[in-house]
Amino acid sequence: MVTITGIVYFVIFSIFGLKGNAESIHPMRLNATFGRDVTLKCNYRFHIGKENVIVYWKKNSEVICYIGINNTSDCQGLQHTVTDGKVTLTIPDLSASNSGPYTCNLFTQNKSFECSFNLVVQAEMQRSAGSSGINLNPGSMYLLLLLIVTISSFPLISL
Repeated sequence: MVTITGIVYFVIFSIFGLKGNAESIHPMRLNATFGRDVTLKCNYRFHIGKENVIVYWKKNSEVICYIGINNTSDCQGLQHTVTDGKVTLTIPDLSASNSGPYTCNLFTQNKSFECSFNLVVQAEMQRSAGSSGINLNPGSMYLLLLLIVTISSFPLISL
């Protein structure tokens, strides 16, 4: 749950602090594998320096991570970074419930930035022991290709 202080800072910056430019990146689809970690990365093109920065990460429009002034945070155990030019959020041990839309909002006194993701968590594709698939190494592939070219260059004899 996001703290009251975080909500107050958000309201103050939203009403009084955003006098400058706003940037936005349209939603990006991000495929990830069940059981693994994924890091959502937002790259922005302006310098934040030592300004007061507020970052919100939302899933389905619900705040899941708040990073406030003086790097105070409430991120429900999720790892995050805020550096000049990049904001990240790492979601560990993915499950199907992690799929969905994510949005990162970054606010300074003069600028705001937003980027969005559509995270799709999928099961890892594994071949069962009894599968009938053919595995070829690169050498075998070249040999097979040479054989096909050789056979196709012979004229067919019809009776």
